[in-house]
Amino acid sequence: MTVVVLGAVFLVLVALLAAATRSFDHVVSPVTLFGLGLFLYVVAIPMEVTLTGNRNLSLRSTIVIPQEVVTQVVPLAFVALIAFVVGYLLIVDRTPFTQPTFSRADIAHAQRALGLCAALSVLVMLVLFGAQLIATRDYTTSYTQRYESPLYAVGLAMMQVLLAMYGFSLARFGRHPFRDAVAFAGLLSMWGLYSNQKTPIVLAGLVALGYLTTRVRKPSALAVGTSVMVMPVLLAVAAISFSTFRGGGVLQLAGRSGYLTTIEPAGPFVSIVDEMLDRGSSAPASGFGESVIQGLVGWVPRAVWSDRPLDIAEQFARTRIPDWQPGEGYGYSPFAEAVHQGGLAGVAAYFLLLGLVVALLRNLLLRRRHDGSALTIVAESFYHVVVLLLLFTLFRGPLQAFVTTFVQYSVALVLALVMTALLPRLLQDSHAVGSDPDPVEVS
Repeated sequence: MTVVVLGAVFLVLVALLAAATRSFDHVVSPVTLFGLGLFLYVVAIPMEVTLTGNRNLSLRSTIVIPQEVVTQVVPLAFVALIAFVVGYLLIVDRTPFTQPTFSRADIAHAQRALGLCAALSVLVMLVLFGAQLIATRDYTTSYTQRYESPLYAVGLAMMQVLLAMYGFSLARFGRHPFRDAVAFAGLLSMWGLYSNQKTPIVLAGLVALGYLTTRVRKPSALAVGTSVMVMPVLLAVAAISFSTFRGGGVLQLAGRSGYLTTIEPAGPFVSIVDEMLDRGSSAPASGFGESVIQGLVGWVPRAVWSDRPLDIAEQFARTRIPDWQPGEGYGYSPFAEAVHQGGLAGVAAYFLLLGLVVALLRNLLLRRRHDGSALTIVAESFYHVVVLLLLFTLFRGPLQAFVTTFVQYSVALVLALVMTALLPRLLQDSHAVGSDPDPVEVS
């Protein structure tokens, strides 16, 4: 039961850290999302295995978790959490949070720009990929399309993020925040259920947080800590419900043979099992530091870099899955990637650097949140939607997935910023064209 006790202590530590960072990160902190993701994808599975006695990961084939992995994972997770928090707190701007005061004109300007970008992205996807969007109702077709057509995958990701950014701006700064939060969270959730994707559902939750950020002036330590403590149960039930819905089954919570060991967190955990049993086995073609370096440059499209190496997740899938087909995979845990770099020291260095990067992104995107303009609203929407989304889903894929997804989503940010900058001029020109000319005296 030591594993269960350590797991419970881990969650309490995440709750305490969330309460400690609320003075500058308000209701949701990168530390909170990182800690919850680490708990669900790394810590909770050994806890479940210890409580149920069932050490099987129920995937394409049954994979048994050895007892030594069960006992070693949780202490390493503490190292990952502490390293990330240290890196984050070293450089993050800890200016106390206050509700920003933007002019109504700046808010309307930013919302018009984001709304126009979102509408254009939907229109482009319908024109270019209408048939593919309809076909996403089938799960296999959904992920196969995204794997085989990078342009479709990027366009879909941008459409979803721009819709979420627009919804967040309305929920955070709009005149009718509750109505807009419900509308956009509902729209994204329904699209996620239709298209068999979890990402739109997570985006829906982040839009709802925009409303919560507006309404909660000064969250108490007790409220933040309690929310963190109950969140894993709610997220686990939601994940099981989604997997059941996608599989066409009937939801059953009592009497299950497994919980997290039967749904998405089980996939990336396979790479942790392999790496901890035999260092380097989960990525045989990747030497020390190689996957990290490739992760930083692996976002370059194959159209530009034709012989770009396979990312570590695909390497692992090809090695582990018999008769591998494009789009298939277990996922690959960044925790396993960190272990691959050097065990305990690799975990500490990997997540320390990640904490520094996240703090840097936060500082850059929120640096003018108290005295900014319409551009600031766009940047803040991007931070709360994209950066927090990537942190929440961090443990599904390796560093390359994080970097590649961030680069792709950054295209949406650039488009939104350009639209925000150009929109006043476009509106001014349109008014000039549509206005009556000055009267001219004819002799």
